[in-house]
Amino acid sequence: MCGIFSYFSNKVLTKKEILLCRKGISLLKHRGPDGKGEWFDSKKGVYIGHQRLSVIDLTSKARQPMKKKKHVLSYNGEIYNFNELKNKLKKNNIGFFSNSDSEVLLSLWQKKGVSSLNYLDGMFAFVIWDGVNGWIARDKFGEKPIYYAYAENGIFISSELGALVKVLNKKKSLSKKLTASFLSLGYIPSPNTAYKNIFMLNPASYLKISKGKVKKKIKYFKKKKTLKKIPRKEKINKKFINKFHDELINSVQSRLYSDAPKCLFLSSGIDSSLIASIISKELNVDIPC
Repeated sequence: MCGIFSYFSNKVLTKKEILLCRKGISLLKHRGPDGKGEWFDSKKGVYIGHQRLSVIDLTSKARQPMKKKKHVLSYNGEIYNFNELKNKLKKNNIGFFSNSDSEVLLSLWQKKGVSSLNYLDGMFAFVIWDGVNGWIARDKFGEKPIYYAYAENGIFISSELGALVKVLNKKKSLSKKLTASFLSLGYIPSPNTAYKNIFMLNPASYLKISKGKVKKKIKYFKKKKTLKKIPRKEKINKKFINKFHDELINSVQSRLYSDAPKCLFLSSGIDSSLIASIISKELNVDIPC
């Protein structure tokens, strides 16, 4: 769990705005105690900050914000198929200076732009500056949150709502509809929040930001469209069970990759017990629980 705090302005960054952004990233220290970084271009009105929790590539080579040529990345999450993607990029003569999934994401974006989102198997939220435009994106199922706030001169972005509220000194602004949503569901559905002009990016979506304004808001993956391609009925035979079994093992194995010590939380439910048994029996790995 890392922390992202960024700002895209429609004018030159002031010292006051840079200090506000530094306050914002400091408010996310609990999300990333292993490192703190910032990158900004005052003339272009861009600030990108990051609080790091080191999981893959624990060295300083993987620190963020990560810059590669003109692109800059601040990223929270994990790309499970990053080694597979890295090997494909290497075949296209793309070099790497780290062993991180962050650099794979950044290199893939440099090559394919927003279409790179279709190649990612993982949980993520990130900010990318390409030298001209800013981009923010979120994974298909919305496992990793990211918020954005409209300000007088631009757009603020944060991994947590609270940081934006404190930096921008916002007060709650709840309509009857949002209050009813909270009372009936226990939360306010995205993209809305309890604060005026602060929104959560929807799952499977990205924004393009140019000169401090949102220019595009796109949903890049639609579940209904994907489900239509799947046969509605399939017999549960031995072949089907074996295929499901293999997919489940592969899914667990891809999520075990880490350069930091690993453990598994047991919830006493059937899902965590199943994962523990796969790790131990099928993958022959000892893991603390």
